[in-house]
Amino acid sequence: MSKKEKYRFCIGDKNKHSSLTTIIPEKNDVYIVSKSNENQTKLSIHESGKCQYSFTSEYVKKNRIVERNRDRHLMEFELLPLSDRYEIVMSYIYLFDEICLDDEILKQDVTWIPAPKKNWCVEVVFCKGATFNPAAISDEYKYIRTIVLDNRAVFIALYRYIPINDELRENVVDTRKIVKEDKTKKNCEEKICASFGYIGKNEHRYNVEIYV
Repeated sequence: MSKKEKYRFCIGDKNKHSSLTTIIPEKNDVYIVSKSNENQTKLSIHESGKCQYSFTSEYVKKNRIVERNRDRHLMEFELLPLSDRYEIVMSYIYLFDEICLDDEILKQDVTWIPAPKKNWCVEVVFCKGATFNPAAISDEYKYIRTIVLDNRAVFIALYRYIPINDELRENVVDTRKIVKEDKTKKNCEEKICASFGYIGKNEHRYNVEIYV
């Protein structure tokens, strides 16, 4: 597939926004890359069903956060065989208080998703299935992008607004503490973007973006 089929989206607006996320289809694989000045992560969804949620190799090389490139994978998992029922690969969470970037990364063509209201968040859901089946999508979701891959499998990105629950809030508090401690060790005073992943009590996989 050509580079023209990349699709970029951001939460918020040109004044305050999340990191830039790009959906990159390549034949029967899909890559989802989120970039800000201080943070770069990638979700790799392979035709085989194997998936990785990782720091990008470029980010690891620049910051030397792991000794071996393969150690950059934060989660590795495998999808079920494709069916008419979409499987959620991963959800990306954007919280109201964490949408605060104002850098220059948005000179590219970007689709804007409105920021959530206070105490709410945007959940962007990445799904994969065997065919395009709109009946399988709940009315609470809005479409971001639908991509038919070379093997006719379907990748869909959706979003919805949901209230922040206690589980999410606890994960944010714990991660914020870790990032603050790391910034102190590095004598870093600038506000930085940090992403973290976790598996919820519902067994879904989440990526959460915060600014510390």
